[in-house]
Amino acid sequence: MQRERTIDRISGIIRSIDHHLNIIKSLSNALTTKLPGERIEDESFTVEIKYIPLGNKLINAIFRIEPKIKVSEELLQLVYLSDIFLKDEPSILRAVSSGSWKKLGKGNNISFSIVIHEDIKDLEIRRIVRRFKRVFMAFQNDNLRKKLLQERKKLESLASNVKKKAKEVILTVMRINDLLFYESS
Repeated sequence: MQRERTIDRISGIIRSIDHHLNIIKSLSNALTTKLPGERIEDESFTVEIKYIPLGNKLINAIFRIEPKIKVSEELLQLVYLSDIFLKDEPSILRAVSSGSWKKLGKGNNISFSIVIHEDIKDLEIRRIVRRFKRVFMAFQNDNLRKKLLQERKKLESLASNVKKKAKEVILTVMRINDLLFYESS
C-alpha cells in the first residue's frame, strides 16, 4: 500500500516536470525562431501581433499597439482601465487602488497579451482591433479628450479612498469606458 502511494506520487511529480519541460521547450522555441504574427495598419495606429502556441489549441496573442497620432500618456493609461482589461468590479477597484493602470501605461504604446482559442483567433483579433479603432477615434475628438481627462482627474482624487468610494470609482470607470468606446462612434 505504502509502495503504491509512493509510486503514484513519483508518477505525479514526473508528469508535472514533463508538463513544465514542454512549456519551457515551447517558450525556448518561440524565442529562438521567428514568431508567427501579423501587422495591422490603421490611419491612427499600428497593431503588431505575435502568436505563441500554448497547446490544446490555445494561443497566446501578444499585442503591441502604437499610435500614429499624438496621444498623451495620460490618455493611453486610461485604456488599461477599460473593459478590454478589467472585467469585474473587484479587478477595477484593485487597479485603481494600486495604481497599476498608470504603471502599465508608460511609454507611447499599449502592450498586452491574451490567451485565445485557435478556432476563434481571427474573430477575436478583429473584435479587439475594432475596439481600438473606437479608442483612437475618441482620442482624436477634442471634446471627448477633455471629458476623458476630467474623468481621470476625478478617478485620481477617488483613488486615495477606494474602499469608501467604491461605487463612485466604478461609475467613473464606466463613464471612461463609455467615452472610449461608445461616444466616439
